Order: sequence, then C-alpha cells, then structure tokens
Amino acid sequence: MLRYRGLDREWREESFGPVDIWSKFAAASMNEQPTWHDEVRVLELQDALRRSVEKRRTSGLEYQEISEEVGSKGTLTLIGCGMIWVILLVFGLSIWLPWIRWAVVPILLGFMALLGMNWLARKREQ
Repeated sequence: MLRYRGLDREWREESFGPVDIWSKFAAASMNEQPTWHDEVRVLELQDALRRSVEKRRTSGLEYQEISEEVGSKGTLTLIGCGMIWVILLVFGLSIWLPWIRWAVVPILLGFMALLGMNWLARKREQ
C-alpha cells in the first residue's frame, strides 16, 4: 500500500497486487545455464542490497565489468591521485626548501609518459 499527498494536497492511497519476481527469474534461468560470471554478479548484487538495507541508504547496485582496460584505468587513476598528493606535499615543503619545487616537473613528465604508454598500448590492440 502506497500513501502519498497529491498536487491538490489530498491524501491518496494506491495498492498493488503481488508480484512474483522469483518465479520469472527461475523460469528464465531454467532456459539457460548460468555461468560463474552470472553467479558472482548475483552474489555481488545481493551483498550490495543487504548493505543498503542495513544502513538505510541507497547504493548503486551495478558493478563494472572486470577487464584489463578497467584495471589499467583504475591503476592510472590511483597513480594520478597519488601524484596530486605528492605535488601538494612538495609545495608545502617548498616553504622551507624552495628548490624542491623543481621536483614537480619530473613527476608530471613521468605521469604523462605513463599515459602515453597506455595510449600506445590501446592503439595497438585496436
């Protein structure tokens, strides 16, 4: 039963009939054999739903596919975030050691080299 206030400020109630999702799911799964990938995804979704209900918050129930491309993007993102923190640390230390500011240039050049190697590796795959 759903109770809500309409645009005219009047309370309204709606009720919905029972929905048997599991029988539809079982019928669909009987037609094809689930793979390990399907079963792992179901367990991940079940865990995310359980955490969402426990904490009374919504959370995204969609997980990314696991692939080499996603892994390399995540690694480059992690390295990039780490470099931002290192650059902030270098600028903080440059208050006492002004010459250390020059360390930012090789850090950024190294990251650009990593991005270039990643771009070249992807270009060859295609």
